[in-house]
Amino acid sequence: MNKKSIKIQFVIPAYGDSPYIEECIKTLLSQALADQISIATSTPSTFLDQLAFKYGLKINVNPHKNGIANDWNFALKQKDAKFDLIVIAHQDDLYETQFSKRVTSFFRAHSDVGIVFTDCAELIQGKTHFNSKREIVKKLLRRLAFFGAATVNTKMRYRFLLGFGCSIPCPTVIFNSSRLVGFEFSGQYSVNLDWAAWLSIAKRGVKIGYIPSSLVVHRIHDSAETQNAIVDQRRSNEDLLIFEGLWPKSFAKLLMMIYQFGYK
Repeated sequence: MNKKSIKIQFVIPAYGDSPYIEECIKTLLSQALADQISIATSTPSTFLDQLAFKYGLKINVNPHKNGIANDWNFALKQKDAKFDLIVIAHQDDLYETQFSKRVTSFFRAHSDVGIVFTDCAELIQGKTHFNSKREIVKKLLRRLAFFGAATVNTKMRYRFLLGFGCSIPCPTVIFNSSRLVGFEFSGQYSVNLDWAAWLSIAKRGVKIGYIPSSLVVHRIHDSAETQNAIVDQRRSNEDLLIFEGLWPKSFAKLLMMIYQFGYK
């Protein structure tokens, strides 16, 4: 990675005709630094074609419609060799203008990091919340894991970061593919594929970096997949499965009881 000219690529894995994707696109176009923005989709439509034409974006169509993991892996494969970093930009979310600038600055200082993430605000019914009860707990876990450090790669720090829940906000993650050879999201999960992915990265001993600023606004709405997964209990089933892989069953169940308070 050339530290003087780090380039960042944004790929939006679009699913269906999201009423919020245009807002996401606008925030990416307003970035202080953004070298390429494109759309990847397994559900092509006239709606997406018109948006891409309006903003001059390329669309790459995934011929295999086979779940979120497949969509995200396809998005990662769109990385151009001339770019150092790639972001899977979530279609419903908003990216602060300084996001890309802060990220590239971080990588200049820590080029050996596999992924970097930031804090995340929540947009609920048109109101932005920087310290929702979900975020307060997750921020605490992040601060404990990174106490006195910008990166982590020890078992104890990984445990604080990922052992008590998924404290890494997926929409904020930046991938340094040169440090993640062979990395893929697992199709075993429909909700916790991000948590499982970060655990797999930690297991490999890959460094994880953190920028403690809210540079992404995550939209919470009833039609979001995460909210649907809470209703049909996929979320709780997958959470318990991961907890039981990390802790003795009795402690895993206790953590699960506590963790469920943060669902809403």
